[in-house]
Amino acid sequence: MDRQSWSAFPTEDRAATTEAMRAQQEATHLTNLPWTVAGSLLGAALLVFALRPVVPLPLLGGWLGALVLVLSARLACGALHRAQLVRLGPSGPDPCR
Repeated sequence: MDRQSWSAFPTEDRAATTEAMRAQQEATHLTNLPWTVAGSLLGAALLVFALRPVVPLPLLGGWLGALVLVLSARLACGALHRAQLVRLGPSGPDPCR
């Protein structure tokens, strides 16, 4: 049995299928982004609490600060991407093309 005979996606318009899949992936990523950042922060807070007696506080504070900085940048990128989608629509310029 070849792949074409059991694929859930029609083979007639591969470009449209690819575009629909990309749009769905972007939407899923942007929807889940706040939850993943919150989960990362929660895990980091629990780790800092657990390691407090073992690791020096300045080191834990520096690590937590760097993590907050990276997660903030991630949220900012997500917000910029959302704003671009609102401004240009889902069929806006795509650097992958």
